[in-house]
Amino acid sequence: MILCIDCGNSRVKLGLFDKDELKANKVFNTERTEEIFEWLYSIDFEDCVLSNVGSKNSEWLDRLIDEFDVFEPDANDKLPIKFKYSSKESLGGDRIAAWCGAAKQLPNQNILVINSGTCITYDLIEKEHGFIGGNIAPGLNMRFRAMNHFTARLPLIKSHHVNPGVLGTSTESAMQQGVINGIIYELEGYYHELSKQYTEMKCILTGGDAEFIAPRTSLNPLVDPYLVLRGLNEIAKM
Repeated sequence: MILCIDCGNSRVKLGLFDKDELKANKVFNTERTEEIFEWLYSIDFEDCVLSNVGSKNSEWLDRLIDEFDVFEPDANDKLPIKFKYSSKESLGGDRIAAWCGAAKQLPNQNILVINSGTCITYDLIEKEHGFIGGNIAPGLNMRFRAMNHFTARLPLIKSHHVNPGVLGTSTESAMQQGVINGIIYELEGYYHELSKQYTEMKCILTGGDAEFIAPRTSLNPLVDPYLVLRGLNEIAKM
């Protein structure tokens, strides 16, 4: 059994795999140290693989590394996908794992991998050459917080509900439409532009905002909330 851990900025996802099958999974706030370890002690696993893009100084993470033999893959390890990247040292383990998970879910395909969390990453996997390149943009909540923080009068928007249409009819709805529709146009723009060169491209969407974004786009993406965990499992199997 392989335990895969995807640690983000606010949440930690854990998945227990038997070969390719996800047998159990949990999601915790990163501050819930005792709850995390209560679950860890309740399961059996031989190997533990970690992707950490959150804090390096969290209590639960220090304890995890102290109590278990943890493997944290990086761009220099042997991986089940080919890629070139000019700054390997800064490449997040979650992005690498998402590529590996996507290639496992959609083998021999051109894939646009979209991970929508604190930031949104748009990464292209080419069926013969692996990862080609990608972009990083502010995530949904980051855009709302930025408008509030860097202006004197715009409110902090906490509701993502928007009425049908393109344009807002109040300050709040204008901000909602601007952020949400902006992300949809951004996502679809990348897909359609890349499809001109990479034919029959598939789209796979993961991350905390994936299920909110997916039904609002015309692309009919495959939504996999466990994509990073699946990728970590593929890496660990090597």
